[in-house]
Amino acid sequence: MFASIKAIDLSNNQIGGNIPSNLPVTMQNFFLSANQFSGSIPDSLSSLTMLTDMSLNNNNLSGEIPDAFQSLSGLINLDLSNNKLSGSLPPSMENLSSLTTLRLQANQLSGTLDVLQDLPLRDLNIENNLFNGPIPEKMLSIPSFKNDGNPFNSTVAPLPGPTSPLAPPHAPPHSVVPASGQTPTSDQTPGKHADGPSASEGSNSSQKKNFLTTKRVVWISIASVLLFIILALALLLFMPKCSRGREEAGGIFKRHQVGAYRGNRENLVGDAPLTTTASQTEKGE
Repeated sequence: MFASIKAIDLSNNQIGGNIPSNLPVTMQNFFLSANQFSGSIPDSLSSLTMLTDMSLNNNNLSGEIPDAFQSLSGLINLDLSNNKLSGSLPPSMENLSSLTTLRLQANQLSGTLDVLQDLPLRDLNIENNLFNGPIPEKMLSIPSFKNDGNPFNSTVAPLPGPTSPLAPPHAPPHSVVPASGQTPTSDQTPGKHADGPSASEGSNSSQKKNFLTTKRVVWISIASVLLFIILALALLLFMPKCSRGREEAGGIFKRHQVGAYRGNRENLVGDAPLTTTASQTEKGE
């Protein structure tokens, strides 16, 4: 009876219970999304060698994803999102050589994504799970890759610094061995270089000093300009008073000269009649 069935679509119903294990091997499309199916995904998926699309999302499925994808190389779309699935991704998923869409969001899946890094994925959603470890570099080129809500580590391992605090004291990195007969300096003593200020701290201190020096020069320049302006204004205000004083002094001096000149002329005029009278008197005599 099941020999010719190629598709089962029971989406958006209120069907519950477990997914049956005796599924038709000729099935290509298997849709049970938005129901109330519970229990685990059956291992009989491995017999569906012609399967291309499967959607079991929005149910109450639990347990681990079965390691039953060895023969499903024709599977293109797989949606197991919004369930209660847990555990790590099965190793057989690396055989899904035609898989372009994979949606696993809103589950409790954990572990790494290494089994997916060589798949031809174009749409991958793994949000709100428990995946950890670094994301494989190959997967960063997936056009639509949603991975928020996972405790991932950095995608690129951090480069070791010039001094590693985890290095053992008997073999510090880049340690300098003094020649025979020489006393190791503080720079050559193992473990001492980690106590001193780092290059970045020295650079920051130098930058702060330069900033303070520049700021001080700027304030001195501003003070000098203000002082020059004040002196110039004082001179401008003082010069008219000086010139006015000079003019007043010159006027007084001139008035004194005129007065003296007039006095001399009056004396001369007053004395002249006396002389004339005397001469006339002599002539009369």
